[in-house]
Amino acid sequence: MRRLDGDIGREPPLLTLRGTPDNPVPPGGTLIAVGTRDDCTLRAAYWQATTRTCRGTVCLLQGRAEFIEKYYETIRDLRARGFAVVAFDWRGQGESDRRVDDPHKGHVGRFDDYRLDLRAVAETVLVPLMPEPHVGLAHSMGGCVALIGALDGWLPFRRLVTVAPMLSVRMVRWPAGAAFLSRALHRIGLGDRYIPLGKPVSIATKPYAGNRLSRDPARYARNAAAARQVCGTLDTERFAARLKAGHILVLPDSRHEILSERDAIRQDFWAAFDAFVPGSPLPSHNEVEAHQAVPVA
Repeated sequence: MRRLDGDIGREPPLLTLRGTPDNPVPPGGTLIAVGTRDDCTLRAAYWQATTRTCRGTVCLLQGRAEFIEKYYETIRDLRARGFAVVAFDWRGQGESDRRVDDPHKGHVGRFDDYRLDLRAVAETVLVPLMPEPHVGLAHSMGGCVALIGALDGWLPFRRLVTVAPMLSVRMVRWPAGAAFLSRALHRIGLGDRYIPLGKPVSIATKPYAGNRLSRDPARYARNAAAARQVCGTLDTERFAARLKAGHILVLPDSRHEILSERDAIRQDFWAAFDAFVPGSPLPSHNEVEAHQAVPVA
């Protein structure tokens, strides 16, 4: 384990967090390599709250093609609110293990592999080291993983906040056809290839004009520099209407990456977060209450 008080780029690649002048590494953290049950190594880090009293621990579940560095501002916000924070890179992302030769692909053999990642982080970091209650804050693909975990009963959190969860994808014109094609390509041994016409370029690195991620040009540029995905709101609303516990908050004028949005939108999100976690009595251990924040733009 390693204390983090700034950029430590001379460390071995796995045990490194990178900072830039406008996106410095939050100080006082600990970086750790976490092994999964199927012999995959993940990069994880954790920080204690910067307040006198701690309200619990928030574990960040990233979206597709994201990484710890993208969440430095969110980590600072959470610590200032009295929460300890755990962050990690899913396999195939950031500086966690890649299972194919081309590191740009972020390939996983099964979607359920992400369950192994979260279980390893919970068993190695969250449960033995971090103060309770444990809360999940999940974005996009991470929200999909978390909601599946809540449904199946293995999610290691007492409360869950999902930000623009990946329940459907708006940018696919023919979802049924795309699903059929992906299954067919997998069955003939092409499951680790790029999709037809796919390229090793993150959507976050495209020009700001016309992007579907954020209306804040400074935060968009910051995320694009660090990187050197988009979901349907209506489907999320229909999903939330069927939840036994939890509710949805639609943030007007927001795009997909709410945590990287303009200050006014982020303030609305944090106000809802503060009221929900842990503003009311916590559910029992075998229940997970979910709060979903989604954009409308």
